[in-house]
Amino acid sequence: GGFPPGLSVGQVNRVTGKQQLQNNEILLRKLGILNVIQAMELAPELVYPLYIAASVDWYDRGEELLKKKANGANLDDLNLINRLFLLFNVEQIDSESRVSPGSPALKAKLMSIFCRSIAAANNFPSTLQCISGCIYGSGTTSRLKQLGMEFTVWVFKHAKIDQLKLMGPVILSGIMKSLDNYPSSEADASAREVKTYAFQAIGLLAQRMPHLFREKIDMSPRLFHALKDESQPLRFVVQEATISLAEAY
Repeated sequence: GGFPPGLSVGQVNRVTGKQQLQNNEILLRKLGILNVIQAMELAPELVYPLYIAASVDWYDRGEELLKKKANGANLDDLNLINRLFLLFNVEQIDSESRVSPGSPALKAKLMSIFCRSIAAANNFPSTLQCISGCIYGSGTTSRLKQLGMEFTVWVFKHAKIDQLKLMGPVILSGIMKSLDNYPSSEADASAREVKTYAFQAIGLLAQRMPHLFREKIDMSPRLFHALKDESQPLRFVVQEATISLAEAY
């Protein structure tokens, strides 16, 4: 049941016509469309989202097209970033037009792009939806949690202060919930990465929005416990966050 990731019922119907096609047949039709688009020599910003999606369906072909035809795409082009966010965040619209969420593989590729775009860091509410979806959305993966935290660090570094005021408190709450789900003791590499980015994000937010922490009296004990309980590699990151928090107070 269901329909392919990244497509709505209406879009699937347009691709298949009156025939009921299997997923592999839809893939072949999409490949045909891709070949037509390649021949049209469109601007990199126009084709970039298509080739990113294609690189998930056919890695070699998609990556080749990205390098040859979309390598010069401006990742701070607002229209491009909005289209990429649209691939990631499902819009709440009528059932016929509602796009099925992209696959975890596509979302991971998109997150890697967002982590290189200043425009992506300043795109409330899409930025917030994206981070929330990665950290505790349904169907998320350990890789997406890690990328969500990495993007959070990027956002806290590069978002304008008016954007941070809108997103910061909500994201901070999400970070704390995320940390609650990880034990302080030994963890796998992915969990360590998530926690590393989480503590970095706390430190960055304390630097940029110190007032946010002045009434959060529970944050200091939490970081002190982490200094005591976390593994040695993580303690340095926690220490940096603790210093930033002390300055915020």
